[in-house]
Amino acid sequence: MTIDREMAALLGQWRERHESAGRRCFISDGAVDYGAWAGQNTPRVCWLLKEAYSGDGEPFDLAGAYLAGDSHTWRTWKRVACVTRAVHDAFGGKVGYDGESVDRGKQDLLRSVAIVNVKKSDGAKTSSSADLMRYESEDRDLLRRQLEILAPDVVVCGGTGWLMRRIWEGTRTPLAPIGAPGDTVYSWGSALVLSMHHPGQRNICASDDYYAAAGMCLSALARGIAKRP
Repeated sequence: MTIDREMAALLGQWRERHESAGRRCFISDGAVDYGAWAGQNTPRVCWLLKEAYSGDGEPFDLAGAYLAGDSHTWRTWKRVACVTRAVHDAFGGKVGYDGESVDRGKQDLLRSVAIVNVKKSDGAKTSSSADLMRYESEDRDLLRRQLEILAPDVVVCGGTGWLMRRIWEGTRTPLAPIGAPGDTVYSWGSALVLSMHHPGQRNICASDDYYAAAGMCLSALARGIAKRP
């Protein structure tokens, strides 16, 4: 079974579970463009985020239909593109922030990523930690399977590093810290995990996020923990 069909089957199962529990407005996610995801020669970057909000209360496909359109003009997705470029640049050995280049290439950058929201129904504008913990606990089996299907090279946790640790706690592939306690870089199997703030956070410059992400990747590469694809 191809990855897009496998993901569609998983999301169908997920939606049925939520609907039977009385949850509303299921928002699908996954790779934005499965062809670009599988065929790229840059690291496959998966973003683990909290939840998506539907203003009209209607279900939609965040990854396939929404991000592939013109929503890449929104601040959050611009920052996703910026940090994704940082990962690509670090693994390519040429680090240097260029905001204009990121802006020109943001749609292609977004097409190369995958988005996984922990909470896929009843999305709110403001996330509750207790609510996210409940969704993570109840859907842990499906979250694990979704990440396994995507098999990313790098997972960027946008304010969800603590949830990523919960998802894989007690398994054969728990998150393993890289470096000193308090560091925000982990390994998960053969993948690298970067724990960062949410990409919609307003008080941090794009260049700061770029160099933070690039620095974490370069450190892991220098230690031989991460490998260039």
